[in-house]
Amino acid sequence: MVTCQRSLDGGMIWLPPGGPAFTHLPGILGGVMPGAAGLDSCSGGAGHGIVGPDGIVYLPRLHCGVPMLGISRDEGMTWEQVQVGDAGVPCGQAIEGTTCEHEAGVAMDSNGTLYYLWNADDHLLYLATSRDGGQTWSPRKSVNLPGLVETNLPQAAAGGPGKLAFAYIGTKNSPGAPFTGDYAATTWNAYMAVSHDADSADPTFMTAQLNVDDDPIAAGPCVGLRCGSLYDFIDIRIAPDGTPWAPFVDGCLTACPPGQTDESEAIVGRVWGGESLWDSSDPNGPYP
Repeated sequence: MVTCQRSLDGGMIWLPPGGPAFTHLPGILGGVMPGAAGLDSCSGGAGHGIVGPDGIVYLPRLHCGVPMLGISRDEGMTWEQVQVGDAGVPCGQAIEGTTCEHEAGVAMDSNGTLYYLWNADDHLLYLATSRDGGQTWSPRKSVNLPGLVETNLPQAAAGGPGKLAFAYIGTKNSPGAPFTGDYAATTWNAYMAVSHDADSADPTFMTAQLNVDDDPIAAGPCVGLRCGSLYDFIDIRIAPDGTPWAPFVDGCLTACPPGQTDESEAIVGRVWGGESLWDSSDPNGPYP
C-alpha cells in the first residue's frame, strides 16, 4: 500500500500516517500483479504529489495498470481515489512480466486546473485535465514528440493559467508493440515539453530533446520500477524567471549503447527563451 506522513515542525518530527492512499483495486483493468495473489497491494510506486493552495493533497499513481489520483482533504489521514482514464499499461505487459508501469505526474496551475500525465497501453504519453478538483477529467490527449515509439517516467509542473511543463524519457528505436522484443540496442533520451495553452481544447506543445542522439541517458528495456540506473529520479520545477528546469540521471557514460553501465551522473536541462510560465495571477507575483 501507499501512505503519506506529515510534519508540522519542518521535518524534525513525523506524525504517524493515516489510511493508505492506494491499495489493490480488484476487478479493474490490470488487476493484481502476477505472484501477488492475496496481497492487498499492487506493484509500483506513486508519482510526485502536490498540495493545492487550499491544502488538498493530490498523489498520482498508475495503479494496477489504471491511471489513478489519490485526493486527501485532511493532510493524508484519509483518501479518495479517482480514476483519471482507462488506458494504462496493465500488469504483465512489461517485458519482465512481473511489474506494472507505475509513474504518473500531476500539476496544478494558478487557476486550479489539474493536469495528469501517464503512459497508456501503447506505451506513449497522454494528458488529461480537470477543472473540478479531480472529480471529472477530459478525454486523454496525446502529447508525445512525433517519432517516439515508447515513453516513460513523466513529471509535470504548472505555473500561470494553461502554462504547463513536463519532463520524461522516450525512445525512437525500441522494438515497439507488443513490447516483448529484443531491447539490447534500444536507447532512451530525455525530453522536456512546454505549453502555454494546456487547458484549451486543442493545446500546443513545444518539445526539446535534452541530450544529443549519440549520447543517450539509458539503454535497454525501461519497465516497471526503473530504467537501468535512472530508476525514477526525474523531476521538474519552474524557476522564478519562469523557465522550467528538469533533473535526470544520465546512466550512459561509457559502454552505452548497447550495454547499460552502472556509472551515472546527474544532469539538468532547461528551456531557454520563450514566454514565462508565470504571470500576474501567480501568488508569488509577476516574473520577467
